[in-house]
Amino acid sequence: MKIKIKKRDNSSKPQIQLYQQGRKNALKELENEKKIENDIYESDAVKEAELVEEKERVAFISNIPFNASARELVMFLQKILIEKNSAYQNSVVRCEILINQSKNSIHYQKSMGSSRVTFSDSDSFNIISNLATMNLLDFRGRKLKVREHIGPKPERNRNNEENGLKFKAQEVQLGCYSFEHDTTFTARSKLSEETNIMFDGSKKVFRIEFEIYCLEFPLKHILQTIITQDESNYRVLILKMRFPPKCYLNPVRKPPPTPTSSHDFDEDNEMARIIARMRQAIEDMFFWEIYNGNRKMIRTIDPTKGSVLGRYNCYRIVLSPVESKDDHKIIKCIRQYGLKTLNEKVSDMIYEEINTNETDNHFKDWSNGYDKELSDLPFSLRYMLHSLVSCFGITIENAECARKICDILQQFHSSNNSHIPHQILRHIFYSRSITVRSTKFLFDELGKSKTIGGNFLHSIMPENVSDRCLTRSVLITPTRICPQPPEYDATNRILRQFNDLDRFVRVHFVEEEFGKLFSVGNADIIEKRVRSIMHNGIYIAGNHFVFLAYSNSQLRQNSCWFYNETSSKTAEYIRESLGNLKKIKTVGKHAARIGQAFSATTDTVDIPQHRQRIIPDVERNGYIFSDGVGMISKKIAEDISRYLGLKTIVSAFQIRFGGAKGVVSVAPDGILDTNKFDIALRESMIKFESSATKIEVCTPAKAIPFFLNRQIILILSSLGISNQVFLELIDRAISNLNNCRSNNVYALKLIMENSQNSKLAYKMLQAGFSVSQDRFLNQIIKATRDFLLTEIRTKARIPIKNAITLMGIMDETGKLEQGFIYFKYIDDQGNKIFLPPGTRVAVCRSPSLHPGDIRVLTTIDIPELSHLIDVVVFPSKGNRPHPNEMSGGDLDGDIYSIIFEKSLIPLSHVEPMNFT
Repeated sequence: MKIKIKKRDNSSKPQIQLYQQGRKNALKELENEKKIENDIYESDAVKEAELVEEKERVAFISNIPFNASARELVMFLQKILIEKNSAYQNSVVRCEILINQSKNSIHYQKSMGSSRVTFSDSDSFNIISNLATMNLLDFRGRKLKVREHIGPKPERNRNNEENGLKFKAQEVQLGCYSFEHDTTFTARSKLSEETNIMFDGSKKVFRIEFEIYCLEFPLKHILQTIITQDESNYRVLILKMRFPPKCYLNPVRKPPPTPTSSHDFDEDNEMARIIARMRQAIEDMFFWEIYNGNRKMIRTIDPTKGSVLGRYNCYRIVLSPVESKDDHKIIKCIRQYGLKTLNEKVSDMIYEEINTNETDNHFKDWSNGYDKELSDLPFSLRYMLHSLVSCFGITIENAECARKICDILQQFHSSNNSHIPHQILRHIFYSRSITVRSTKFLFDELGKSKTIGGNFLHSIMPENVSDRCLTRSVLITPTRICPQPPEYDATNRILRQFNDLDRFVRVHFVEEEFGKLFSVGNADIIEKRVRSIMHNGIYIAGNHFVFLAYSNSQLRQNSCWFYNETSSKTAEYIRESLGNLKKIKTVGKHAARIGQAFSATTDTVDIPQHRQRIIPDVERNGYIFSDGVGMISKKIAEDISRYLGLKTIVSAFQIRFGGAKGVVSVAPDGILDTNKFDIALRESMIKFESSATKIEVCTPAKAIPFFLNRQIILILSSLGISNQVFLELIDRAISNLNNCRSNNVYALKLIMENSQNSKLAYKMLQAGFSVSQDRFLNQIIKATRDFLLTEIRTKARIPIKNAITLMGIMDETGKLEQGFIYFKYIDDQGNKIFLPPGTRVAVCRSPSLHPGDIRVLTTIDIPELSHLIDVVVFPSKGNRPHPNEMSGGDLDGDIYSIIFEKSLIPLSHVEPMNFT
């Protein structure tokens, strides 16, 4: 029996209530609807499952031990029932232990000692209920209490059929297909026979379910669908995917083992029980169900032979015979989910199967089996071809096409127009559409370039500049290795020292759709994919790259550097060239010190070794007041500022200098003997010995606008600042943002404070365009305003006019007393801001989590420090360094926020936290 249910429009508000008017009459009324494109079919199995559920009884069981799992409770109840009658086997179909959902409770996400248990029939429920009434349900030393659950029945996971449709597939092939001109589907691999496909409406995914694994695609990633039939009159689907699938292992879930006795149920086969419990501890702690369709599956790497899932993006699925019962459901289902479809005649479809190389060396294969034909090309061209093949930009049909590509590209490379093929391949990469281009498209584009004198689409890439170079990055997903075209990026010491950029790649571990790869739920991928690549390296365009190092910022982004070794320059050779790291035995610290050389820096002046000086730190009471800060002469500061192209002389720089790292500030007159020394490094700055003598600048000191955030607001509130103050600041910020769309002055100020993404708007405003009359400019301002309003709403990011964020340094003169600071800065209008001596200010750094992290200090004027601009100077005197009082900060590049808005200066005082 087929039941056809029409999805009603929300606006119609149907008055049908299935259980009040009767299921039969309701279904008849719904079947009379004329529109069928949104039909949903329920199978007989679903209807039968619903009838079974009507007989089920749900019990509320309490007084359960807090450390008992749902699986253990099910095993106990099942043993009791089997002792009464063996026919009650598998009578417990669902068990959910209730957990504490209050985030403010210390027992959050822990068992509440109660459970909802679903029994398949009333008899099994009555047996358990009667035993509980007689206090005969003794579970791990506790008498269970049972009553009937009041309320709606818990939802059951009935094989996902209520959320989607499942169909049998006769065969699934993986290959490539052109939706533009070529009507040939080229099958590269046969995945399986007699499998299932399913459209899951609740999760909006399409699945291909094999015996031991499952492939899952979001419906939005299905770019095109071809509906056709083969010569045997079977329905055939050809699906073009944007990204490869997520792969899952199918967990085989079985009912709990049948017990033989209700006594000592947890003592038989003790070792096997412990092992089984360890395996099921996480997944069965709070939930167990015998019907397991929606069960969370285990994410894994490509399980196919030869790892073919990441190579091709078209699936040819042979389904049921045309005009069969399931055939109509398939057509309706595809329409229901809004998939783009094309109907192709069977005579237009040609099936061609090619045996691919599925050996253990598939990691070396980057061109889908044609590496040998392309091996004569230089690495730069092979790299760009690898980029196109990996992102499905082009497909290489056969060996003849591969040889033709090689011949044409070599002709360009040997001529004066060697840059042209790089530009063409780059253009194809960035302009790829949902259509997989064949090699014919590539030949046509290469042919066009001969007639236009090599001036193809993009201008020739400029030569590398001192602080930026063309670097290659590679995205590694669970199934693919995706090289990206070279882009300009900041350099580092290693790239400058070993000036062979073809041998360095920046590797990012990402998800299939290039989002962030998280470790939670991906243990199999981390172990078999990430760990394997880190140990064994990767092949990119036929070249082998091995792990080299990472910087601290890369580690947070799941990124690192890989290197293509030569016989003389290996990865280990590069690491040893950095300096003497043998004394650092801690693995994490050793890797962090290597990462110093991979920080993004700009090469500046060279300081000979005889012009360098090592000076001791200022230490007192176990604290280092000068932790991470040194000095340079004014002349060196001028030279560095000129190298960086700055208009003014910067007072401090965050640097890397050989094995040293930290901040150097311009020394006051008479403190550093500039006739002998140009730089003075403190012992706390030197992390390891190195012979490098160039100052590499990470960041020059500059004034940064200050914004409140949730953490600082919470602390200021705890220190006595009223809520009305914050509300007034929010109203002021919103009012200024609203004025931006009608007033050029407010708009220009907005753009200057957020100029990193609005350079065009800045130029338009400077040229005299009116924000209220020019529609395009108004939309740019609106987009910026909307973003900032969202930041205020979600992060409480409120701009404060009377506040600034500056880099911290230490007073080298020794004249600043404890509790005082010195600072002055240049605002965005070019004005020097210097507060009157004696002004009370609140100073903090992010993140601030403790009320003592915000310190109230006093400004003072020290003439010897007047040359220092855009920095905040802390005293070298006192019992404890002020930076250390603020979240355990130091002076190796930390920035500190200074608030001189009177309404935000705390009146109360809290002792700082001890961070040692």
